[in-house]
Amino acid sequence: MQVRAGNAAVLAFYAAIGYSTDNVVGLGKRLEHDNQPRGQARQAVKTGRRELSMSVDQAYNYCNIDAQTCTAGLLSPEQLAGLSPEGYRTVINLLPEDNEYAVAGERDLVTGQGIAYLYVPVDFANPTAADYTDFEQAMAAREGRTMIHCAANFRVSAFYAIYAHRHLDWSPARAWEHIESIWQPAEYPPWETFITQFVPRPG
Repeated sequence: MQVRAGNAAVLAFYAAIGYSTDNVVGLGKRLEHDNQPRGQARQAVKTGRRELSMSVDQAYNYCNIDAQTCTAGLLSPEQLAGLSPEGYRTVINLLPEDNEYAVAGERDLVTGQGIAYLYVPVDFANPTAADYTDFEQAMAAREGRTMIHCAANFRVSAFYAIYAHRHLDWSPARAWEHIESIWQPAEYPPWETFITQFVPRPG
């Protein structure tokens, strides 16, 4: 499979489900430019050339839970830098900093805007009850509008659904519907086992 190196969101998605990069060289010729306007993307002018600027709500697998909580997969450095103008006051990051798709300097990008940064790294291959306890503590500590993200919104959707089931009166059916609107934990046995410890499957 080939994915362009600059397509961080797609790369993060495949990394989250176990793919890794191979040290090969691919050759090709672009027939259109990356800076061509597309969808609702905004145009930004920097150093005399046009570049594509994407808002936070265009992050991979973005989900607006309510007025105070949004979740997503990987955010680009530009999207992270735009969190404060969009009203965010806390970021909870579940993607380990040593993950190959983690954004270098994310903490500084976030805290430099006066936004609280709460780091709860979760190993995708081995989610644990201790990880969830740390996540609950982060949720209790957050202030204001919060962005919760990982690589593909797999980790986050599961953790948030468990939290909502335990604290926000979400039924098991609603919790599983939320998770499976983004991905299928049944395809990843460690996650199916982990989630059902907290939220039984309906029926």
